[in-house]
Order: sequence, then C-alpha cells, then structure tokens
Amino acid sequence: MTKFNLPSIEKSELENWKDKRILQRILERNERPAENPRGKFVFYEGPPTANGKPGIHHVLARVFKDAVVRYRTMRGYRVDRKAGWDTHGLPVELEVEKRLGFTKKQHIEEYGVAAFNRQCRKSVWKYLDMFRDLTRRIGFWVDLDDAYVTYSNEYVESLWWVLKEISGREVDGQPMLYEGYRTTPHCPRCVTSLSTHELAQGYRDVEDMSVFVKFAVKGDPGLFFLAWTTTPWTLPANLALAVRSDIDYVEVKLEGSDDRFILAKALLGILLGGHEVVSERKGSDLVGLEYEPLYDIAPVDSRSRVYRVYTAGFVSMEDGTGIVHIAPAYGDDDAELGREHGLPPVLSVDAAGVMGEGLPGAGRSFKEADDDVRADLVSRGLLYKEEKYLHSYPFCWRCGTPLMYLAKRSWYIRMSKLREKLAANNRQINWVPSHIRDGRFGEWLREAKDWALSRERYWGTPLPVWKCVACSQTRVIGGLSELDEAAPARNTYYLQRHGESTNNTARLITSQDLSDKYHLTERGLKQVEAAAAKYKELGIDVVYASDLYRTRQTAEAIAAACGLEVIYDERLREIRNDNLVDRPESDFMKQFLNPGDRLDKQIEGGETMRQVRRRMVEVLKEIDARHEGKRIVVVSHGDALYALKTGLLGYDDERTEGESSGDAYVNVGEHWEHELPRRPYDEEGHVDVHRPFIDEVRLRCACGGEMVREPDVLDCWFDSGAMPFAQWGYPHVAGSAERIDGNDPTNFPAEYISEAIDQTRGWFYTMLAVSTLLGRGTPYRNVICLGHILDGKGLKMSKSKGNIVDPWVMMDKWGADAIRYSFFTINQPGEPKRFDEKGLEEVTKKVFLILWNVLSFHRMFAAEGTDFSAAPSKPQHILDQWLLGELNTLIADSTNDLENYQVVDACRRFGGFVNDLSTWYIRRSRDRFKGDESERSEASAALGYTLYTLSRLLAPFTPFLAEALYRELGGKLDSVHLESWPERSAASSDGKLAQEMQMVRSAASAGLEKRASAGVPVRQALAKATVTASTVGEDWMFELLKDELNVLAIEWKKGEQLEVELDTEITPELRRLGLLREIVRNVNALRREAGLTPSDEITLNWESSGDLWPETLTEHGDALQGSVHAVALNQGRTETEFSTEIDADGQTLWLGFSRQSA
Repeated sequence: MTKFNLPSIEKSELENWKDKRILQRILERNERPAENPRGKFVFYEGPPTANGKPGIHHVLARVFKDAVVRYRTMRGYRVDRKAGWDTHGLPVELEVEKRLGFTKKQHIEEYGVAAFNRQCRKSVWKYLDMFRDLTRRIGFWVDLDDAYVTYSNEYVESLWWVLKEISGREVDGQPMLYEGYRTTPHCPRCVTSLSTHELAQGYRDVEDMSVFVKFAVKGDPGLFFLAWTTTPWTLPANLALAVRSDIDYVEVKLEGSDDRFILAKALLGILLGGHEVVSERKGSDLVGLEYEPLYDIAPVDSRSRVYRVYTAGFVSMEDGTGIVHIAPAYGDDDAELGREHGLPPVLSVDAAGVMGEGLPGAGRSFKEADDDVRADLVSRGLLYKEEKYLHSYPFCWRCGTPLMYLAKRSWYIRMSKLREKLAANNRQINWVPSHIRDGRFGEWLREAKDWALSRERYWGTPLPVWKCVACSQTRVIGGLSELDEAAPARNTYYLQRHGESTNNTARLITSQDLSDKYHLTERGLKQVEAAAAKYKELGIDVVYASDLYRTRQTAEAIAAACGLEVIYDERLREIRNDNLVDRPESDFMKQFLNPGDRLDKQIEGGETMRQVRRRMVEVLKEIDARHEGKRIVVVSHGDALYALKTGLLGYDDERTEGESSGDAYVNVGEHWEHELPRRPYDEEGHVDVHRPFIDEVRLRCACGGEMVREPDVLDCWFDSGAMPFAQWGYPHVAGSAERIDGNDPTNFPAEYISEAIDQTRGWFYTMLAVSTLLGRGTPYRNVICLGHILDGKGLKMSKSKGNIVDPWVMMDKWGADAIRYSFFTINQPGEPKRFDEKGLEEVTKKVFLILWNVLSFHRMFAAEGTDFSAAPSKPQHILDQWLLGELNTLIADSTNDLENYQVVDACRRFGGFVNDLSTWYIRRSRDRFKGDESERSEASAALGYTLYTLSRLLAPFTPFLAEALYRELGGKLDSVHLESWPERSAASSDGKLAQEMQMVRSAASAGLEKRASAGVPVRQALAKATVTASTVGEDWMFELLKDELNVLAIEWKKGEQLEVELDTEITPELRRLGLLREIVRNVNALRREAGLTPSDEITLNWESSGDLWPETLTEHGDALQGSVHAVALNQGRTETEFSTEIDADGQTLWLGFSRQSA
C-alpha cells in the first residue's frame, strides 16, 4: 500500500485525472440530461483580477466554491463550472506601468494607447497562466478551456447592451444613465474617478495636521471667522464659509490680543487661552457677512456670491469651530452648497493632484502642498493653531495614493433611486453568515449612491456613448450590429489578385522586383481582360494597386476599361524576400519547419506575414477614410491578400496558419468582394472594441453633425457585475438568450456564489446592481461570504511585513488537501482566518494520518478483490451496528449541512468520525479482525463499506485524499468524482444504540481516569468495576467495558449520575494477567518491527530469572500464543534478530522469535 505522503499522492492523482479526462467527462455528462436527474445547478465563478501572482487568499475562495460544486455534481445536478477572468482596469494598467517604468498618465499617451493596451493584454495572460496552474493544483474543477474573458469582444458587447438597456430607462422622470458635473472620488496618480464601492475598499486611519484658520471679516478690522479643516491644500479654492442657522455663535476677544473670533459657543474649548465673550447671535444672523479671501482666485462674474457666509445643515458640532470652509470643487457637501448658491467650482489643484501656479506649493502634489499652505498662512498671521488629527481617509484601492474629491464631468448610473428595489432583492438571498444580509450588505444598500461609471483611462470597456460635436446629442450603442447600422460600410471593395504571371508558372520568388522581368502570361492577360469587363459593368469608381509590374498590368487594364487612373501604393506589394529573389518557392518554404511559422518567423532580408498584414490593413483603412459610397478595386498579390483577408475575417493565429492553402487564399486572376463595416479594426484588421480603435469610429448625428465617442472607459467592476449575462455573450451570441431567458435549462440566477467579505462593496454589490437595473431580480440565491486571511499572529499579510504565504510552498510541503481541510474547519466562513503552518501539520496528523492508518489496518485483513460499495445487509456485531449507524448519521448530517451551505459544519464532522473510527471501533475490534474467518469477514465488510463511503463523502472537501482512498479500496469507477453522493443505508440506527454506546464510552473514560488516579496501568488486570448508570446494562456493554478497562467483571447499578468505581486490589492471579498483557504488547511491537503481517506465524522463545515469569507463562501460555500468532512457545534463549527484555519486580524475561516458513 502507498505510504502516506500527501503532496506525492496529489501529484499522482493530478496525472490520473488528466490521463482519464475525469473533469472533461463530467462536463460532457452535462450534455446528457438523463445522467443529471436533478436538473441544473447554476454556479458563478467570480472572476479573479489577473494582475499579479495568485496568493493564499485566492485558494480560500476557490476551495469554498469547489466543495459546493463537487457536492452538487455528485448529487446529480448539471453544473457548467465556467471559469472566468477579470482582465480590465486599473489593476492591470498599474502592473504594466510599473514594468514600463511609467510614473504618470502622460507617459501612456507618449507611449501610445494601442501599444499600452497590447502590453496590458499580454500581462493579463502572463498571470492567467499562474492562476490556471494554481486552480488545477488545488483541485478546483472549473472549465478553464471555456472560460469567459472580460476583454473579449463578445463580453464587451454584452456590457454595451446592458448600458443600452439602462439608458432607455427612467425613474421619477430622470434617466438612469446620465452625465453629471459632480465632485467625485478621484485618484491623482491614476488620474481617474472611483465609484463609491471602490472608495469603500481603501479607507485607512491616518494622522494628518489639521488647521484653525482666521478669515478676516470685511469692514471690521481685528474680527475673524475661525474655521477648521483637515485638508489645508483645499484652502486656496475656498469660496465661502458655512454655519448652522439654529446654533448659537459668539464673538470673543482673546486675552492679551486685539483679535476677536467668531465661532460656535459650544466649541469654545478649542481656544488656547483666556477669552471674553463680546456678543452672542444665531448662525442665521451671520448669513451674508463677507470676508477677505485667503487666495483671491474666484472668477470676476461670481463676485456677488463668493467669500461670504451661508447656512448648511451638514455643519457639525462634534469637532472644529462650527464654521466650515467651503471649496465647491473638492467635496460633496461643498459642491451641493455651491450649486444651491451659484458658486463656481474653482480648481486650485489639477487632475494630477498638482497645486496650481501662483499658489503655495505650486508644482507639488496636493498632500505635499499642505505644508506650504500652512507656512504661507503663518507668514500672513492667518493660522491660529494646528494640531494632529486621527481620521479615516480614503486611498486608491489599487495604487495606494491618497484620494481627493474633484469636481468634474462623469457618467453616472442613478443607483440612489433603486435603494428599495436593491433591498427587496437582497431579502431574497440566503447569506452565510446570515448577519451580512441586513448588516454589512444591507446597510450599504440603504445608502447606495449613484454609480460613478466612467474612468479616464485606457485598458477597459469603452463607454459606448457617442456625442455630437455640433448639438451635444448623445447616442448609446448596444453592440457591433447596432454600430453597423449607425455607421454603415462606406465602400465596397474588390480585392483583386493579379492575373497569372511568369513567376507563377515557374514558381519563383520575386520579392519586390519592380522590373518587367515577371509579367502576365497569355492566360493571365485573358483573366485580366475578363475581370476588366466585369468591373466595367459594376461601375468601379477607384482603382488602387501595388506598383509591381504584374499588378500594374492588371490594374491598368481594369482602370482603362472603367475610364479611371490607377493610384499606386507600395504598401500593397508582394511579401518582401530580398535574399531569395529568383529562387524556387520551395527554397522559401524550407526556411520554416512547419507552415505555421510563417506568421512570425522572419528570415534575413524578408518580412513576416504579420508585418504584411499590418501594412495591408493600414493602407485599406486609409483608403476607406478617403472615400465614401464608392466601389473600389484593390490589386495586390496572393500572400498579401491572404494576410489582409484573414485579418478582416477575424481569423486567429492558429486558423491563419492552418488555412494558407485553403479557400481563404485568393487565386490568380480572382477577387474577393468585401464591404468594410466601420468597425474598430486593430493594426491587423481584427475587430477590437478597445481604445484607440473604437475612438476612430465616428457616427452621423440627426442634425448633420459628427458624433464622437466619449473617451472614457467603464469602471471594471461593471465588467464583473454584468458577468451573469456577459459570460455567455448575451444577447447577441447564438444560444445565449436560451441560457438566460429559457425555462429549461437556465443560467440565471445563480444558486451559489462565494467570495471574500470585501466583495460586499465589490462583486456582490455590482452583480445585484446590474441585475436590479435590468429588472431581473436577484442574480444569486445563496452566498458564502468569507473572512480575510491573516498571518499566524492575526496581522494582515503584506510584502512589507514579510508575512506573505506562498501557497505553492505550503502545497509542496503539506498538500493542497491539508490547506483545503484547514480552511473548511478553522472557523466559520465569515470570520478572519489566521493562517498558521502548524494548523496544516495538525490536520495531517490528527485526521489524514489517522484515516490512512485505518485504511492500512483494513487492507491487512481485507480479502483481495472484495466489493465494499454495498452496505452489509444485517450486521450481527454490536460494534458493526454502531459504526454503520454513525455512518448513516454522518451522511444525513453532512448532506443537510451542504444543502444549507454550511460547509464548515459539514467538514468538521469528519474529524470526530475518523477519531471515533480509530480510537473506538478499530481498538475494540482488533481481536475480531484477528479472529476466525467469519468474524474477520464481518468486521472487514463493515469497515470497508465505511471507508468506501467516507471516500465519497470526503470528495468535495479533500478531492485528492478521497481519490486515493477510493482507489485503495478498489473503487469500481475511474474516479470517486464520477460517483454519486452517498445515501443512508437500510441498516440505520434508531438513536438508542448511539446513546448507549456513548454512555459506555463515557463509563470507560471515567474508569480509565480512576486507574490513572490510582496509579494502576491499564495493562494490569483488575477484578471488578462497578458502574452506576441511568440505563439498564446489557451483556454487550459489560463485554466492551471489561476489555476497555481490563477488568474481569462488571457490576451494574441503577442511578441518575454516571459513576465508575474500581476494585484496585491486585492479587497474584491478577498480577500474572497484567504481566501477560505486557508480554503480548512487547511481542507485537517486535512483530511490527520485523514487518510481519497479522497472518504470519512465529516460534516464540523465552528465558527468565525468578519464578514470576515462568508461573505467568505456564498459566497463560495458550492465551499468549493465540494473541501473538505463535505456533510454539519454547523455553531457552536462541540466536535471533528480534528480541527484547522485560523487567518486573527485579526479575527479567528475555523474549525472541523466529518466523515460521510458509
């Protein structure tokens, strides 16, 4: 039997699963309804962001998903298991910026958006490979071959469709999708907005310097409004002061100073020294008073409204002075007050967070400029005091930069109008833990803010909104087909290959030879003549051509027939192969080990097919921009046209390489007709909906003006929030409507999802938001919400602390199943989890090794080839009855737990069961396994069925260990994961036996404690144990207790409390029984050392001093032989490799044995 080494076992099982295609067979089974009798179980895989190496926290979420999905599969459900990857957004951009050495947004513009986005796409796949490897290694079974990728055109089209749907809806007469000028959380490093759910993920407690600033009241020298702020950098943008109308304010004169301050009466305690109250008035009495600006930067046309006092309900009396400085460009409340009173949002800091010219700290970042502003106020006598202030401040959730609130134009979704619907949908969801529903998540929904949707970035889903530059009318495009309608093809193209030429017949390479050496053949001239006649009938408007001689001949004949002039462009030439001119084509093909290499392998003096494709696409896009409503002939060459055609048809590299000799290749004298929709084409002619290609698509407005796409991209959380629909390309991809809208089967809503608790501000929220916006109700029904992983000391893991755990290191040492089991049992799902390697060691020793040892014990006695898949029909022995009853209870309880998504409760049951199996059933049944054939067979059947069933029950939690158990037990299928979930057997317990057995075990435990207190080892037999219990004793109880307590008799008494008393008097006869047990123990230890099996027979020899040992052996010799499987017991020392000595009362017994020959 395999020695227990879990990492080694797991690697073997991975190969086994791969070789036998276990996951693929399960997925294929999904297509056969008869094999999925319970129907569809919908699971959504929350897409991980592929912007870095996966960590231990990724393991946590993935194994909780896997356990439920495996269980449902075994229960007979069809589960699609579609994997997914979140590939857009700032996380990816920042990773690429770091690699390229970029420090600001401007660097991306200089590098080029197309090139930058190519790097983002490349970076994504680098990390996706790591995620795939981890996914496979931890046994998380998802369909990686059919994963959804959020940057794919099909996925992005679905997002456009969602926005199109939203844009057509209104609430209370207001559009759900709107453009607004508002203060928005803004990252100056990334130069983009953040949504409120992103904002919620980045708060930190920080200590900043707050300032109390003096604003000089106009017309009253020495009188100041005293205001407080924690953001000195916003003071240059101050336009007003706010007070509470119903609060008492006082004017005070400071002791030893001519200065007088106005502040809230309730906050006088902030003053540094003595003071005298000069007057008192309500806040409403202060309204309209003017003050001298700190920095006079307000527009001239706003002078009648700025630098004066207004009232506002948000003024707090908790801290500060009761007077709030208002900078409408840098805060929600400030902006609202500004809109109410017509205050312009004056910017002192730009979008990159840099202080403006002529202001303190000019050219420095806004946080650095805090010091400059304070210093400037001190120099002008306007800073009353400053003090450190601990507060919660938002930071960018990805780059860690302090955020600012910035007034600017952005696109929003009006989520604030859907709070009640969000809450109603949330009430339909089963949350684990349950308090999340009305607590953390419910509270968030009750305060849902409008979703700041647009981002001023590059690598993301383009905002599908086009705006007219003439009249500002907007149009939302819901997909490429609608884009085709809005921007129909401008021209019709006839991509014509030249007629047959002499180099074609000779099969020679010409490269880009401009001479007339290679000209049209007679056949070629006839082909061209026929083509020219057809084109004349079609009414061709323009002819473009390569300037090589054979294409000139072709183009000029066509142009002459149509009365046109040829426009030549060298980018339409043949593929360049300068070093192979006049050589046979076969010499060229020899340069490539296989034809597929042609796409990217460049030989000296030549170009690749990809380079040819790019120049061909470039010239075609230029031609298309130059003309409209024209029929255009483009004359070129075979390879060049093939490169262009496969690009325009969207062939991927594999298909391009594989069909170079197929129908896509344009033969000599023939053409390919194509209308070029005004779609976003990349450099290779493939449709790519990303920037900058989508930005090139212009629409025509009803007013006659040109419509240009709004330059922003979408919040990447919108990508993942729409995944229930977009993963299938809904509604434009064939079959997607049936998946979402159909009755049988359906892929919406999900029955189950699971992620970390921070997704209550992320994926959990955005999915609910999108589904609610579409009027689809709740997108998921059951959620397991997971706590974060901390290190062993309870600290958050971070690179700076050096406490990051590499999951690969842990798996190589302990195995993935040890991590899985630990995560399933350490605590309830929603609680933070301290990851400690000692926990993996404990799981291995206290559960896995014990179970493996039980399996090893069973294998020693089980008959080879026995089928353990069926439960013993009528077990006779009380221990077998108890074991099968406990197994039935385990099946029922774990099934109920998993049906209710209580994964932790279900998995925790196995530890206790395995312990009971080992420390009670096996220990109390050893003699039966060593007994006669009928006893051994009956015990082996019960234990074998239990282990077989355990392998199936453990499959969702520890898939590798379960598979190994299953195989060792002779499982009938290729994998335990092809098995069904166990059902309770007919031999079920009525509960009475379980209670009685528990009482017996409690009595045994109490008796052993009494032995320990009396200093009497268990090996020493005693005469009697007296048991007092509330139940009536039965013979089987007496027998178990006699064996367990090593007593000769049990006396049973009726009583309320369980008590055990021992007769600890040791007679000579009892003493000899104790010595017999000691001999048996030592001989069996020698047998194990010798590597003997239970059936191996021995000859036992002995030699002793004194009378104690001979008397014992004489009295109990037969019992000894039976216990150690000895055919003979001989006195006298012999030469043997295996021997030992025992001492009792100063008398020594030597024991040794030799193995009997078969």
